[in-house]
Amino acid sequence: MGMGVLMTVTINLPSPPLEKRSSKVAFATKALQIAMTELGRCNGNDSSGEIIGQGADGSPHVSLGQWMFDATSSEP
Repeated sequence: MGMGVLMTVTINLPSPPLEKRSSKVAFATKALQIAMTELGRCNGNDSSGEIIGQGADGSPHVSLGQWMFDATSSEP
């Protein structure tokens, strides 16, 4: 069984920077939830997308990062 990457998520550093570890965890968790929703919504038909959500400063429609998914089928 070979090693590979199924999904990559990149979360941008917020501006202004977050000081507390708990704030960083909350920001990352929010971005991951958005990426999870987007992947589920497209049902694997899209191979990448932007993570758009609320910025650390409360600004709407901010790019929090990107996700990439290996949408190729490995079924015979």
